[in-house]
Amino acid sequence: MLHNCVGDFGNAVAGGHSWVIGIEQSDHIIGCIEVNPANRQVRQALGPRNRTLPPTATASVFEALQCCGVSAT
Repeated sequence: MLHNCVGDFGNAVAGGHSWVIGIEQSDHIIGCIEVNPANRQVRQALGPRNRTLPPTATASVFEALQCCGVSAT
């Protein structure tokens, strides 16, 4: 759906090496975030075609992740 490489992360997710979180806005997937579960750090946050996420989505998503103990830095 995003035309990026997130589909290749299945083995990493199944093996517990990555968390992949979809970002939805108005009933559409607008991006995804990959988190390293070992240190709860964001590895990457991408929109369609590996572009950056819209700034309005980024701020609210990272705020929500921080509430769950995930660091964006």
